[in-house]
Amino acid sequence: MEFIFGRDPATCRLKITVEGKTLLWGDPNSVDNSVSRQHLKLEVNDDGTKVLTNINPANATKLNGNAIIKKKFELDDNTVVELGMNGYKFKLNEIVKKFIKETVSIGHLKQVIDGYRKAKLDMQIGERKQNAMRGLMPVFMALAGVVGFTDILEGPIKILPSVLLLLLSGYFGYVGFVSASRNPLKGAELDQNFRNKYVCPKCGHSLNGEYSDLLNAGQCPWCHTRFKE
Repeated sequence: MEFIFGRDPATCRLKITVEGKTLLWGDPNSVDNSVSRQHLKLEVNDDGTKVLTNINPANATKLNGNAIIKKKFELDDNTVVELGMNGYKFKLNEIVKKFIKETVSIGHLKQVIDGYRKAKLDMQIGERKQNAMRGLMPVFMALAGVVGFTDILEGPIKILPSVLLLLLSGYFGYVGFVSASRNPLKGAELDQNFRNKYVCPKCGHSLNGEYSDLLNAGQCPWCHTRFKE
């Protein structure tokens, strides 16, 4: 991608042209005649390297306080460019970000959503198992009744089925009470933890939808940072 920086003659503002798109920067009359109409070129290459070049070597241009003709450099939020004899200053990265959106990896979000769904499924399976066991209680009661009214068992052990039934009833009743108390809180905690982690790595806003949908959309709906796996 190639950026051309220069003075807009109509407004005397900084004019930036990128692939047919134009942006005017700064206040009117802030850029004097020592800045030419095509003053500086910025090349942003596919490998991430960045090069600044004076279109006319006679142009006065500084990068972070140092005069340049052509310079390969690292771009960050503190990169300052000065144009012209009077040193019209601007932070280069603020302009570049208007045209090139940052790309971040969201591969970790697949683990977040998969882990959340597995935890939810495990909770549901646990609840169904408990319900199934409680559903067997009538069968145990029937068996205890049969034993109690027959001579299958004799003596003191004849009350054993009833004791076991009483213990099972107490156990399942306790487990059901604990589950009814804890599961809603556990579910709410899982939901909150998921919302805290399933967020844009750049702006921190919560994201919605499948992981594949996020990749297909290609960018954050809030800050428009580009997504990659």
